[in-house]
Amino acid sequence: MQQADAENRASRHARPASTSAEAPGGLAAQVRLEQTRQLYDALPLALWVATTISALVAVVAWSQQPDPAVLIWFFVLLGVTLARWAMLASWRRAAPGVERAETWYRTFCWGAFVSGLVWGSSTIVLVEPGAPYLQAILAFLVAGLGAGAAISLSATWTAACSFLLPALVPYVAAFALLRQELSGVMALIMAIFACFMLLMSRQFARARSAQIRKQLEADRRSEIWRIEQQRYRTLVDSTSAIIWECEPERLEFLYVSAEIERILGDAPSDWVGRQRFHAERIHPDDRGDALDRLEQGAVNGRRCSFDVRVRTVDGRDVWLHNDVNPYLVEGEVVRLFGVMVDVTEQRRASRTVEYVSGLQRLLVEASHALIHPVE
Repeated sequence: MQQADAENRASRHARPASTSAEAPGGLAAQVRLEQTRQLYDALPLALWVATTISALVAVVAWSQQPDPAVLIWFFVLLGVTLARWAMLASWRRAAPGVERAETWYRTFCWGAFVSGLVWGSSTIVLVEPGAPYLQAILAFLVAGLGAGAAISLSATWTAACSFLLPALVPYVAAFALLRQELSGVMALIMAIFACFMLLMSRQFARARSAQIRKQLEADRRSEIWRIEQQRYRTLVDSTSAIIWECEPERLEFLYVSAEIERILGDAPSDWVGRQRFHAERIHPDDRGDALDRLEQGAVNGRRCSFDVRVRTVDGRDVWLHNDVNPYLVEGEVVRLFGVMVDVTEQRRASRTVEYVSGLQRLLVEASHALIHPVE
């Protein structure tokens, strides 16, 4: 009954894990959560870099043309950046699970889109005709910002596009509309660069997504294996026999079930690590035969059974029946698994039956001698 209850409990615990592992929606939600976590983890560095570049752009633009619009643009971008810092702080406090992952992901993408719009709007304020030096600096800085965004937002392509498109496309259009000697070349370069960043971010996103799925599936398999191992241990510990695992060369115990404490009085840890099958606890008359059988099983890989007397903690001798099953890999014994069952009472009962049978034979022979005396 205890064994059945333990198995039922373990089955109830194991079933949800395997169900969730098989459900595609569950895995997709986990992937989205991990993608969102990676986006928010990369956000602090991206915000610091964006703030530094925006300050540099504002200083350069102000030095070329002191226009209040430059300051307005800078402070609007600074406000968006502070809002994204607040969003990051809320994410960390909330520590959301899979059920809220999609909402936080969309919030992040909207933040990236608004930031990209502000960067794209800088073309209205900063890109002016007759200032090739400023145009070259802006193109260089925005290209660097786009390259960094393609990497930091590579967890998903949608997140990368949310920033890259509104940030880079206006620059391509602005340079194309300037109609200066090199503006067309700059527009073409920016267009090629934007396409390259989008393609690169897509490849990054696919690789990152595949890596996340692979890791999550490995984690799920590991969790299922852990639950199954716990279920197995629960079933083993609920039996009335000692289950053991042994290393074949040194006959060293690697695992002993908790039932040993009830039968012999030892904790399992007292036996784990003991070599030669803890031979000092085996009765001297049984020790040699037991070790020979174990060593033969470790060499030839055949199952064997034997009875031995083992001394308990309080000094009694207990008869244990051993069933040993070698585990082979490519024909080589790599483990010995076994079961010890307490057969002391059966031994006593057998000796009692033998004694009674012998006594009965003796009485029969004595009666026969009395009735039919030898002449």
